[in-house]
Amino acid sequence: MLRATEQLTWLAPLDKFKRGYETIDPSSGRKGSAGDNVDWQYVSGKHLRCKVLSTQASDKGQSSLDASSQTDRLLLSQEATNDRQLRVIVECGPFEDKRLATSKSAIDLKLPSFSQTASPLVLSDVDVVRVNRVYFHTEYRLKAVIVYRQNKCVLLRMLDERDVNKAVRLQLEFQKDEDVETFLSLIEVGHSAVAIFVMTSH
Repeated sequence: MLRATEQLTWLAPLDKFKRGYETIDPSSGRKGSAGDNVDWQYVSGKHLRCKVLSTQASDKGQSSLDASSQTDRLLLSQEATNDRQLRVIVECGPFEDKRLATSKSAIDLKLPSFSQTASPLVLSDVDVVRVNRVYFHTEYRLKAVIVYRQNKCVLLRMLDERDVNKAVRLQLEFQKDEDVETFLSLIEVGHSAVAIFVMTSH
C-alpha cells in the first residue's frame, strides 16, 4: 500500500559541538571509570550547524478509507509509527547548492569536483525515534534518550542501539536561546509515543 510522507527540516548554527562515548559497568550501573571519563571529540567553526529532519506518514488521503475498513486503518497506523523518524544531524562546511540538490539532469554528473566542494561534512547523524523504539518495551525505556539543557548548551545521551552497556553523548552549543527552545520543542513533539526526558537548568 502506497503512503505519502511529510518531512520537516530545521537548521540552526552552532558555536561548538562535542561527541563522546561511554561504557557502563553493568554490575554497578556506572561508567567503567570514576568521574566523567568520556572520550570526547571537539569541533568548532563558523560553518558548524545542527539540522533536524522530522519524517512521518501524511494523514492526507486517509479519509478516503471506507468506514468498514478498520483493519486497513490499524495497518496504516502501525506502518506510520514504523516510518517515523527524527534525525539530529550535525554538519559543517558550505551549504549544498540548491541547483545541485534539485537538478537531475545528466550535466550534473560531469561536474564531480564542484559537487564535492558543495557538499557539507556530516559529523553526526542519529535517529532519536529509532533509539527509543529499540528500548521502548524494555526496562531501559526511560534511559534510552535523555536530553539536558543548560543555557545555550543541549546534551543528548542515547543508549547504543545494539549494546545497552554503551552510550553516545552529543553536546550542542547553539548561538541563540530561541534556537535552543525550538530544538527542544522539536524533540518533545517528535518522539510521539516514545519517552524522552528533557531536564532544564538555567
